[in-house]
Amino acid sequence: MNRASPASSVLAQSAPVLFPGIDPRRLPCTRKPDLWHSTRCGDKERARELCGRCPALVQCRQAGREGREFGIWGGEDERDRNRLGRAPLCWRPGKYDIDRRGLPR
Repeated sequence: MNRASPASSVLAQSAPVLFPGIDPRRLPCTRKPDLWHSTRCGDKERARELCGRCPALVQCRQAGREGREFGIWGGEDERDRNRLGRAPLCWRPGKYDIDRRGLPR
């Protein structure tokens, strides 16, 4: 069982600020916030799937890129953002590194 992460709690609490005009009850990340910060592959895939139906998908993806966040944001994880040159600020060398072709090392 995954423990609640501080980041997931912040995401759930800050959703109304990050996505004004969107009812937070319509955001899947506010119902199961730990899913978006899990290290389990199945959880990550489920989070990506739920992101695809979220009304804040574009805004969330942008917030993840601009904030250089960990976890799934707008259907992207750290590796996706690293490929775009938007790696998390607290980068752990080797954890999400990619080579010149964009493949994991």
